[in-house]
Amino acid sequence: MKNAQELTNSLLEAINALEALVPGLERPHHTRRKSVLAQRTIPRDFLLGMAAAVERSWELERLGTFDPAEARAALQFEQEMGPVIDRVVALLANLTFTIEWRKSRVAAAALRTYAIAKGLARNPSSEVAALLPHLRRDLGHGRPRRKKTPEPPQEEPLAAVPVRATATKRTAYSRGTNRREPRIRQRETARRLRFSKASRRRFARPIYMKKRSHLRRAGPPSYNLVLAFCALPW
Repeated sequence: MKNAQELTNSLLEAINALEALVPGLERPHHTRRKSVLAQRTIPRDFLLGMAAAVERSWELERLGTFDPAEARAALQFEQEMGPVIDRVVALLANLTFTIEWRKSRVAAAALRTYAIAKGLARNPSSEVAALLPHLRRDLGHGRPRRKKTPEPPQEEPLAAVPVRATATKRTAYSRGTNRREPRIRQRETARRLRFSKASRRRFARPIYMKKRSHLRRAGPPSYNLVLAFCALPW
């Protein structure tokens, strides 16, 4: 069985040979990425229809902006390379899983051995006790935890205008500047005006009530006028 270095060299040579078999192999580039992403959604039927239209119309053929033969070759290349791409993607997934699987088996065996070594280290005459600190350090256990240094409290400027008006911020602002915060003063003034207008509208009498009150203010007719009205000849 080949070792890892020889196997890697053999695979790289095979990959280079595969790359040489592909005619016109292009490497991704950031200058072409936008154009490729924009044109990849064009339907296949549209390209075939354009190729047929150019072949039938001499006016379109004379423009020279579209080559039907190149279009058919590109579509055939895309169709035939589909299985190859699937195999390459599957090979990449299998190779990645193989690497992780082999490492996981070794890691599981190492953890089992480490657990047994901790049990053997309880014996004072065992030489394993001297090896445990190094293993624990390499495993990442027993590292000194970094203590978070407490940040010094930041003093807020007393003259700063608070974003929202609350009772605490209002008191602090008034205490520091000996005057009320401008936004709070404007807001309270507007609230008083709205309240006064609403109060006037609420206690205002309708028109029909005003008429009745006018009649009520006139008062009842006097007694003498009633007697004079009754003494008239009918």
